[in-house]
Amino acid sequence: MISGAASADCGLLVVAATTGEFEAGFARGDGSNSGGGSTSSSGGVMCGQTREHIVLSRGLGVTQFVVAVNKLDAADPAWSEERFEHIRQRVLDFLKENGFKQFKERKITFVPVSGLTGVNVVSKEKRKRKGDGRHCDVGTRDRCWWRRWTD
Repeated sequence: MISGAASADCGLLVVAATTGEFEAGFARGDGSNSGGGSTSSSGGVMCGQTREHIVLSRGLGVTQFVVAVNKLDAADPAWSEERFEHIRQRVLDFLKENGFKQFKERKITFVPVSGLTGVNVVSKEKRKRKGDGRHCDVGTRDRCWWRRWTD
Protein backbone atom coordinates (compact mmCIF):
# COMPACT_ATOMS: atom_id res chain seq x y z
CA MET A 1 0.00 0.00 0.00
CA ILE A 2 2.77 2.43 0.88
CA SER A 3 4.82 1.97 -2.29
CA GLY A 4 1.71 2.41 -4.46
CA ALA A 5 0.47 5.46 -2.55
CA ALA A 6 3.89 7.11 -2.71
CA SER A 7 3.59 7.45 -6.49
CA ALA A 8 -0.17 8.03 -6.75
CA ASP A 9 -2.13 11.23 -7.26
CA CYS A 10 -5.48 9.57 -6.63
CA GLY A 11 -6.37 6.82 -4.19
CA LEU A 12 -9.16 4.24 -4.17
CA LEU A 13 -10.43 3.59 -0.67
CA VAL A 14 -12.82 0.64 -0.31
CA VAL A 15 -15.03 0.84 2.79
CA ALA A 16 -17.33 -1.98 3.91
CA ALA A 17 -20.91 -0.84 4.55
CA THR A 18 -22.03 -3.80 6.63
CA THR A 19 -22.77 -3.12 10.29
CA GLY A 20 -19.73 -3.89 12.41
CA GLU A 21 -17.23 -3.98 9.54
CA PHE A 22 -17.34 -0.23 8.91
CA GLU A 23 -17.21 0.50 12.64
CA ALA A 24 -14.18 -1.81 13.11
CA GLY A 25 -12.33 -0.31 10.16
CA PHE A 26 -13.10 3.22 11.29
CA ALA A 27 -12.45 2.74 15.00
CA ARG A 28 -10.44 5.35 16.89
CA GLY A 29 -7.23 4.43 18.67
CA ASP A 30 -8.42 5.87 21.98
CA GLY A 31 -11.14 3.25 22.43
CA SER A 32 -13.89 5.89 22.35
CA ASN A 33 -15.61 4.34 19.34
CA SER A 34 -18.16 1.61 19.96
CA GLY A 35 -16.45 -0.35 17.18
CA GLY A 36 -13.50 -0.87 19.50
CA GLY A 37 -10.77 -1.42 16.94
CA SER A 38 -8.29 -4.22 17.02
CA THR A 39 -6.04 -4.96 19.97
CA SER A 40 -2.26 -4.92 19.65
CA SER A 41 0.01 -7.51 21.23
CA SER A 42 0.75 -5.02 24.04
CA GLY A 43 -2.97 -4.81 24.86
CA GLY A 44 -3.53 -1.27 23.52
CA VAL A 45 -6.25 -0.38 21.02
CA MET A 46 -5.07 0.46 17.50
CA CYS A 47 -6.83 2.62 14.90
CA GLY A 48 -9.00 0.95 12.31
CA GLN A 49 -7.34 0.34 8.94
CA THR A 50 -9.59 2.80 7.14
CA ARG A 51 -8.27 5.65 9.28
CA GLU A 52 -4.68 4.40 8.96
CA HIS A 53 -4.87 4.24 5.17
CA ILE A 54 -6.30 7.76 4.93
CA VAL A 55 -3.56 9.20 7.15
CA LEU A 56 -0.76 7.32 5.35
CA SER A 57 -2.10 8.28 1.91
CA ARG A 58 -2.29 11.95 2.78
CA GLY A 59 1.20 11.88 4.22
CA LEU A 60 2.46 10.38 0.95
CA GLY A 61 0.91 13.14 -1.15
CA VAL A 62 -2.38 11.66 -2.37
CA THR A 63 -4.68 14.61 -3.06
CA GLN A 64 -7.77 12.91 -4.48
CA PHE A 65 -9.86 9.95 -3.36
CA VAL A 66 -12.52 7.74 -4.81
CA VAL A 67 -14.29 6.09 -1.89
CA ALA A 68 -16.11 2.89 -2.87
CA VAL A 69 -18.73 2.08 -0.24
CA ASN A 70 -18.88 -1.69 -0.74
CA LYS A 71 -21.29 -4.40 0.45
CA LEU A 72 -24.35 -2.16 0.38
CA ASP A 73 -26.30 -5.17 -0.85
CA ALA A 74 -25.46 -6.89 2.46
CA ALA A 75 -26.18 -3.87 4.69
CA ASP A 76 -29.22 -3.92 6.94
CA PRO A 77 -31.46 -2.96 5.22
CA ALA A 78 -29.99 -3.71 1.79
CA TRP A 79 -29.06 -0.65 -0.30
CA SER A 80 -29.88 1.71 2.56
CA GLU A 81 -29.37 5.31 1.47
CA GLU A 82 -29.23 6.34 5.14
CA ARG A 83 -26.35 3.90 5.75
CA PHE A 84 -24.50 5.20 2.69
CA GLU A 85 -24.94 8.83 3.79
CA HIS A 86 -23.83 8.00 7.35
CA ILE A 87 -20.62 6.38 6.07
CA ARG A 88 -20.08 9.14 3.51
CA GLN A 89 -20.33 11.88 6.14
CA ARG A 90 -18.05 10.15 8.66
CA VAL A 91 -15.35 9.42 6.09
CA LEU A 92 -15.63 12.90 4.54
CA ASP A 93 -15.27 14.54 7.97
CA PHE A 94 -12.19 12.44 8.71
CA LEU A 95 -10.67 13.25 5.31
CA LYS A 96 -11.14 16.96 6.00
CA GLU A 97 -9.60 16.61 9.48
CA ASN A 98 -6.52 15.07 7.87
CA GLY A 99 -5.64 17.74 5.37
CA PHE A 100 -8.14 17.21 2.59
CA LYS A 101 -10.19 20.27 3.61
CA GLN A 102 -8.01 22.52 1.48
CA PHE A 103 -9.19 20.61 -1.60
CA LYS A 104 -12.63 20.99 -3.09
CA GLU A 105 -15.10 18.21 -2.37
CA ARG A 106 -15.17 17.28 -6.04
CA LYS A 107 -11.74 15.71 -5.52
CA ILE A 108 -13.36 13.24 -3.12
CA THR A 109 -15.88 11.03 -4.89
CA PHE A 110 -18.11 8.47 -3.15
CA VAL A 111 -19.58 5.57 -5.11
CA PRO A 112 -21.98 2.96 -3.69
CA VAL A 113 -20.96 -0.49 -4.97
CA SER A 114 -21.43 -4.20 -4.55
CA GLY A 115 -18.36 -6.21 -5.41
CA LEU A 116 -20.30 -9.46 -5.07
CA THR A 117 -22.95 -8.61 -7.67
CA GLY A 118 -20.81 -6.15 -9.66
CA VAL A 119 -23.20 -3.20 -9.28
CA ASN A 120 -21.31 0.01 -10.15
CA VAL A 121 -18.11 -2.05 -10.54
CA VAL A 122 -18.26 -4.23 -13.64
CA SER A 123 -20.78 -2.52 -15.91
CA LYS A 124 -24.12 -0.81 -15.92
CA GLU A 125 -26.92 -3.33 -15.77
CA LYS A 126 -29.97 -3.48 -18.01
CA ARG A 127 -32.30 -0.73 -16.91
CA LYS A 128 -35.70 0.58 -17.79
CA ARG A 129 -36.90 4.15 -17.44
CA LYS A 130 -39.36 4.84 -14.64
CA GLY A 131 -42.17 7.33 -15.03
CA ASP A 132 -40.32 10.08 -13.15
CA GLY A 133 -37.30 9.96 -15.47
CA ARG A 134 -35.03 7.97 -13.15
CA HIS A 135 -33.53 4.66 -14.15
CA CYS A 136 -33.90 1.51 -12.12
CA ASP A 137 -32.83 -2.11 -12.52
CA VAL A 138 -35.38 -4.38 -14.07
CA GLY A 139 -37.11 -6.38 -11.35
CA THR A 140 -36.17 -4.19 -8.38
CA ARG A 141 -38.36 -2.17 -6.14
CA ASP A 142 -37.80 1.54 -5.60
CA ARG A 143 -34.29 1.17 -4.20
CA CYS A 144 -32.33 2.67 -7.05
CA TRP A 145 -31.30 5.91 -5.30
CA TRP A 146 -27.68 4.81 -5.82
CA ARG A 147 -27.97 5.05 -9.60
CA ARG A 148 -27.67 8.83 -9.46
CA TRP A 149 -24.05 8.42 -8.37
CA THR A 150 -23.11 6.76 -11.66
CA ASP A 151 -25.59 8.00 -14.28
